[in-house]
Amino acid sequence: MKVFHLACLCLALLYCFASDYIECFTVAAGVTNDFLINTQHELAITYNDNSVNENYHLASSFKLLLRPQNNFLAHLSKDDYAFVRSLVVDIVLATDMKQHHRLLADLNADLSLFGPDLSNWNAMARTHALCIIMHCADIGNCVKPNPLSMEWAKRVNEEFWEQGEKERSLGLPLSPLNNRKSANVPRSQKVFLDLFAKPCYEALSRIAPVSGQAAMSHFSVNMQRWEELVKQGVTMRP
Repeated sequence: MKVFHLACLCLALLYCFASDYIECFTVAAGVTNDFLINTQHELAITYNDNSVNENYHLASSFKLLLRPQNNFLAHLSKDDYAFVRSLVVDIVLATDMKQHHRLLADLNADLSLFGPDLSNWNAMARTHALCIIMHCADIGNCVKPNPLSMEWAKRVNEEFWEQGEKERSLGLPLSPLNNRKSANVPRSQKVFLDLFAKPCYEALSRIAPVSGQAAMSHFSVNMQRWEELVKQGVTMRP
């Protein structure tokens, strides 16, 4: 169990000190996996079109971690290090949105088998729980207090539109949500909350009631606000 906790700490620390480092040096900042794949980017080639950004962040993080001055895992046994690394890799790969439906299916199956008390879950099921928790954190802008959620929605959509401009300049079809001229932010946010966020946070509420219920309270406020903007015909288009 101590190694399990260490893996979670490792994940948190890697996320905190590696993300800024990686973001400064990556040539792929701000674009999706599909964009990297469609442009035959060197990272897509390196990672065989599989969870390209996530695999790149993991590899870069572990390279950074394994520098002698950074390696706080150096004291672990070979088996314990392998466990920590495997768990961290599983959790980070779970942030690929293409894993969304699988994550929910795994968690719901675990809930049916073991019930909501995580102390009764086996190691694989606990990994599933950590994956869904990370997935919820990764899409967590939509369940922040409304002013913050609105601001982050604007920022995320600006990133989409910038990718759309790159796609247009390269003669590629524009990905969904990436057309600045036809964007409707309230409508797309409402769809995302309903189809993706709601099932995740409902699942989270079953294994972490306090956190899940807090998220769902913000979810309700934000969903109501987006619905109001849709009815008013607001697009938030630049």
